[in-house]
Amino acid sequence: MSTLKVSTISPLGTDATKTITLGASGDTINLGSGGTITNAPAFMYRRGSNFALTQNATTQINFDTKVLDSDNTYNTSTGRFSPGDGKGGYYSFIAGIQSSANPTAAFHCGIQLRDENDNGVSSGFGMDPYLDFQSQFSVVNHKIYYVPDNYTVRVIAFVSTSGAEATHRTFFGGYRLIGV
Repeated sequence: MSTLKVSTISPLGTDATKTITLGASGDTINLGSGGTITNAPAFMYRRGSNFALTQNATTQINFDTKVLDSDNTYNTSTGRFSPGDGKGGYYSFIAGIQSSANPTAAFHCGIQLRDENDNGVSSGFGMDPYLDFQSQFSVVNHKIYYVPDNYTVRVIAFVSTSGAEATHRTFFGGYRLIGV
């Protein structure tokens, strides 16, 4: 066994993929004590207060209270996540909406991928039945998307009940997947 000691490893200037490969398929690479691999960017935001949902319409929810944001990738003004230059890849997203009113018919939480021209690439909605949670009603959605550098991801809601609000327990988060 040999030891290689360096300060920096960089890809070749001619390597368009900017990829550094360690080992081959089936090899195991061990990190020494204290070694880490970071799956950043990672973020989690929530609502700081209730937010009115429009009856029988899709409403974008902006999150204004940061729980964590490793790379400042979520924009509270636009309500969108964007991975940033060179950080495109597969991401795992989760969003949950708690409503202050009983959504007696339709109540959906969507995580929508949008392209560089702000066109919806995905509907964002899944199978989201409403759940009774201590007289509050909640839906949760999880999506895995491939997100190019210049795409954005947002949370949308649809509710058929008038007077519904997304409460302060409404949240949106995600992180980059490693090894996908």
